[in-house]
Amino acid sequence: MGLFGRKTEKKPLPPLATWEYRCGDGRHWGFHYRVTRGEDKVLLQYSRVMPECIEAIAAQDALWEGLTALAEQYDIMAWNGYNTCRPRTDRTKRWLLYLTFTDGTTLRAEGCGAAPRGHEKMEEAMLSLLNGCIDL
Repeated sequence: MGLFGRKTEKKPLPPLATWEYRCGDGRHWGFHYRVTRGEDKVLLQYSRVMPECIEAIAAQDALWEGLTALAEQYDIMAWNGYNTCRPRTDRTKRWLLYLTFTDGTTLRAEGCGAAPRGHEKMEEAMLSLLNGCIDL
């Protein structure tokens, strides 16, 4: 079979302990979200203001399940180590994804004016999930 018929095998997503995401412009992190899952609840910590002011709320298990589904859908494991910066202006969009798995390993991916394939759609869906929990 030719090269065009092969699919790369996705790495399975290990069990998550923490999901952290930041995004903003070239000067400031405008949004910061951190989701952790305890034994009996999901905790969403967030800041959507500058200077950063962290707030926390309990969230439904559906948030955790939604984030996990997005990670699998967009093959987030392949993003590990992504670190590309192409600043165009002082206000170029930047982002940071930091996952911690239950075994203590981590995934870190970040960009400024650049992102891996699927990032924009993943970010839109993720922010919709996160902000939907906050803006009830």
